[in-house]
Amino acid sequence: MRIAASILRPSVVDFLELSIPGRESEVDLEEIRIEPGSPVEGATIGAIEEKYTRIRIVALKRGDQPISMIPDPATIVEYGDFLVAIGEASSLKRLGGEK
Repeated sequence: MRIAASILRPSVVDFLELSIPGRESEVDLEEIRIEPGSPVEGATIGAIEEKYTRIRIVALKRGDQPISMIPDPATIVEYGDFLVAIGEASSLKRLGGEK
């Protein structure tokens, strides 16, 4: 199936390979858990994407709710949420709380 996918959708396969762990790349895909006191707790998805340039929130997981793909920019991020973001590795590290 991977070979067929590579032939039928090579750009998609190339894009997904950007997120392989350990790969030296400027683009990454990360899961970020919102901890108490996080600077993004209480912020909207739109505000987060504005503040942390060169990233996009592609999914939000909240408690027992189904995962929300491409959450609405007006969605407020809460403690305990999981964000899945894609973007520049340095911006993702800052969003995750690393300096």
